[in-house]
Amino acid sequence: MTLKCITSINWRERIEQNRFFNLQHYFKGSDAIEWPKPIAYSSSSSAQVISDLISRVLDNASSAKLFQVSIQPDLAVNGKDVFVLSNGSTSGSIKISASTGVAAAWGFNYYLKYVADSSGIEQ
Repeated sequence: MTLKCITSINWRERIEQNRFFNLQHYFKGSDAIEWPKPIAYSSSSSAQVISDLISRVLDNASSAKLFQVSIQPDLAVNGKDVFVLSNGSTSGSIKISASTGVAAAWGFNYYLKYVADSSGIEQ
């Protein structure tokens, strides 16, 4: 199974919009806002961060080790984030390839919601 998804949202623009909204909330009317510098992660550390997220969401279950995360910035299409779900290198594993860590997290959420038929959140 291979699934490729291109987001219709430019996440970087969305993050900047949210930062602006949040800062406006705290600094009403101030024109001396200093924007926070974005944190740049390497592809390998982004992959580790998403693997840690998967472990937390799955309560450190052994199934969390079945997810393989790969961050490949060249997957982006016209500045839009992309994730690809495919079979992993070992039997029963799932590979999440993505252009950014955010896209990888979105791919994991997509897998839970539509492939595994679980939102990952108890209601």
